[in-house]
Amino acid sequence: MIDGVSAILGQVRLCVLFEFFSSAERVLGRIRVQRPDLPVVIDSVDLHFLREMRGIPYATKPRLAARKARGIMRREIGVYRRADLVLTVTDSDRIQILREVPEVRALVVPNIHPVREEDVPGFEERPRNSLLFVGGFAISRT
Repeated sequence: MIDGVSAILGQVRLCVLFEFFSSAERVLGRIRVQRPDLPVVIDSVDLHFLREMRGIPYATKPRLAARKARGIMRREIGVYRRADLVLTVTDSDRIQILREVPEVRALVVPNIHPVREEDVPGFEERPRNSLLFVGGFAISRT
């Protein structure tokens, strides 16, 4: 990926937009060296470290899951710190990022789902095993 990005970086005119912090993590340094003039925007999609932290109580090995979540948080926040702009889907994600990195410029770009007007139960209030998510994510055994 790094060589592919380097090959086309000279043709970019506006900015570099990353989806997910992990994509930016691999090539952000090279982009800053080769094209310091280009703004770097990272679409957080969601806060990966927050999702990992919420899963700790349900993990088979909670201490290992907590260590993994802290490591992801360091990496993710470190990448956001180096961006010119971080996009979030919700204001709560934006606020969470600003708690960790107050100097980051973060904006909300909501997705296409309408916001519910009524009270939504907090994460702790939701019934356990109440949702089945089907996606392309690798299964973590932590």
